[in-house]
Amino acid sequence: MKKVSIITRHNVLNYGSVLQAYATQEVVKNLGYDPVVVDYRRCAETLDSLVKRYSEGRSLPHRIYRNTVWRLLYGAGEKRFKSMREQYLTLSPHCDETSIDALLPNTDIYLTGSDQVWNELGDGSLDPVFFWDGLSKVEGKKVVSYAASFGRGGVVKGYESQIGSWLKRYDAISVREDSGKDIVESYGLKAEQVLDPTLLLNRSEWNKIASEKAPVEKPYALVYNLHPDSDMLQYVKDKTAGSNLEIVSVCPTFRRRVGKQVVLPPLEDFLALFRDASCVYTDSFHGTAFCINLGTPFVEIFPKANAARNKSVLRLFGLEHRAWDTFQGNAWDDDIDWQHVGEVLDGERSRSLSWLDRALKD
Repeated sequence: MKKVSIITRHNVLNYGSVLQAYATQEVVKNLGYDPVVVDYRRCAETLDSLVKRYSEGRSLPHRIYRNTVWRLLYGAGEKRFKSMREQYLTLSPHCDETSIDALLPNTDIYLTGSDQVWNELGDGSLDPVFFWDGLSKVEGKKVVSYAASFGRGGVVKGYESQIGSWLKRYDAISVREDSGKDIVESYGLKAEQVLDPTLLLNRSEWNKIASEKAPVEKPYALVYNLHPDSDMLQYVKDKTAGSNLEIVSVCPTFRRRVGKQVVLPPLEDFLALFRDASCVYTDSFHGTAFCINLGTPFVEIFPKANAARNKSVLRLFGLEHRAWDTFQGNAWDDDIDWQHVGEVLDGERSRSLSWLDRALKD
């Protein structure tokens, strides 16, 4: 059985990141390969580095306060997500940019997975590791991308020529957004737009790991916002006023949000919260993807930056009318043509799986 090493953005405090890594792993396994997720995390993204960055430029009392608070709150999230990753992902030895070349599994195929692997990171840089650049074990081996995302409508400024060089290393390229396809093709290379890996697993497959019941007793509107936005929260309050729906926020951090807060739930409860909600308000690409996959009415609230991925998935399924800047109704008054959505999803799922099967074989 051929081995496949997958590199992706699995090592951040984000449910979508973990679940898309899990989905990629499971799909590769279902295609007859032996996958491992490379447990890569840049030094700049460790808890110590993030706490230092968060405290920079502050007075000594503020540095001490922020250092203590962030270490406690972020540390709790780190512990929960580490547990979830270890439970659901087949991981390589942990590595960073100084050790990945030595610890990278010696496999047959190197696969760049999905999520915003080709977008800028917290310090404004691009990481060549996500393009498999400069790694000795990758030389002479097959290199493929599946649903890789630039996260935006263009490339990171200053990296235009480097990205072209890095992309030419790939034997087969697929991207998640239509804008990503345009970017790759601008370098004279071929690219296929495919589904996010979470959409390759159907509702019954996700239900195998989801909790039997969401941890909420009464009918609820779910809020899942990754970007603090007071306008969004006020919009949710206004739209749910007068309904019988409780507002429930699912939170990957301890940042204050609207309504009843479910903080750091296990993956099983996270999935059940989306499945069992009367409706969902979200600015998250993966939040929208799970609504589409699980058949839950939703309103898409575009983040203020890098909304290309959110808009792309709405266009794909003909759901542009569910964007909050044009949506007029109540989210739970479902006007989504689920038959059409299902037909598009089935067709795109089959096409995307066929592309990946061919890319890994050829």
